[in-house]
Amino acid sequence: MTATNIAFLRARPGREPWLDQALHTLVALSRGNPDCQLANLHRSDEDPALWLLYENWTTQEALWRHLGSPDVQSFVRQSASLLESDLGLRGFRLQPASPIGLAA
Repeated sequence: MTATNIAFLRARPGREPWLDQALHTLVALSRGNPDCQLANLHRSDEDPALWLLYENWTTQEALWRHLGSPDVQSFVRQSASLLESDLGLRGFRLQPASPIGLAA
C-alpha cells in the first residue's frame, strides 16, 4: 500500500537559502529512488521561511529504507542548524473512496 510522507519545515531566520538548497537536493534524491512515486517541494507564498515536502512511496517499508539511508540521515544532521524546530514528519495512508451517496 502506498505510503505518504508529509513534512512542514521552517528555516531558522537567515538560513532560508541553505535550507532551500538542501531540500532541493533531498527531493532530487527521492525522485531518483525507484520506490518513490512522487516527491514535491512547495514553498509558502505568505511565509518564505516555510516549506512543505510531499512524497508518495510504493510501500511503508520503502519509505523507512529511504528515511534510514545515509543521504537522508546526513540531511537530518545538517537540518539541526537550518530548521527552527524538528522536521515535523507526518505519515499518511491513502484511504479508499466511499461510493457516492453511501455514508461511511
